[in-house]
Order: sequence, then C-alpha cells, then structure tokens
Amino acid sequence: MPPWKNVLNEEQTQEILNYVLDTFPTQPRRELKQRDLPETNPVAVSDESIARGEDIYLGRCTGCHGLKADGKGPNSPDMLPRPRNLRNGEFINSINDRRMLESILYGIQGTAMPPWIDYGFSENDAGDLVNYIRSLNTRR
Repeated sequence: MPPWKNVLNEEQTQEILNYVLDTFPTQPRRELKQRDLPETNPVAVSDESIARGEDIYLGRCTGCHGLKADGKGPNSPDMLPRPRNLRNGEFINSINDRRMLESILYGIQGTAMPPWIDYGFSENDAGDLVNYIRSLNTRR
C-alpha cells in the first residue's frame, strides 16, 4: 500500500477513517464505563500475588491466550484479531500498569477481550494477573 501521507491532507484522512469506521463496524460501539484506575498496580509484587494471578490466568485466560500465554489458546484460531502473546516481553514491558489493568478490567473494543469487571473481577484480581503476566517476562 502506498504511503498516503504525501497524497491526502489531514481532513481527507479523517474523512476516510470516519467512512471506514461507519461502514464496516465489527461490532457496535458500546458506552465506555467510568475508568477510575490507579496509575500503578495496587497489588505489590510477591510470590503470593503471582500465584493468585496464575490461578486466575489458568481459570479464565488460557482458552484464548493459551497455557503458555503465547496467544495460541484453543479458541484463538476463531478470533481476529488474535489474542495477545503475553510472552512478548518487549510489548509487555513497554506498557504501564494502568493500561494493563484497563485492558483486563474493561476489555479491548474490537477484539474478543472481554470486560472482566462484568464477571466479578476486582482491581486486586487484575493486579495479581498483571504481576503474573509480568513475571512471565522477567529473566530469572
């Protein structure tokens, strides 16, 4: 695909984007819930937190992200976009705790990632899960 930056101005680019989003929605836009989240993980990193996070992961996340957390769970072939590879240390280490908490609790629109807050997850549950995911990407 050619680089359109030199062909289209900002207004034309926005018009095309609006057309695509209005014409080809993958799912209807839903109202965003209030997202009053801390900037840092509310749960301190500890062996206990990582173990709780692993239990949550094994119970809720393996269907999509896989037992190895590589994004290749048994449900993943039917999903577009594919689930995130949580062993991609470069990505996981580049995002802050707030973004991870938000993705877990409120889901990611346009993907199969559900809003786990609707299924009873608390900030502490999400914090344990963040600690577990980050532990997969640290050198031991």
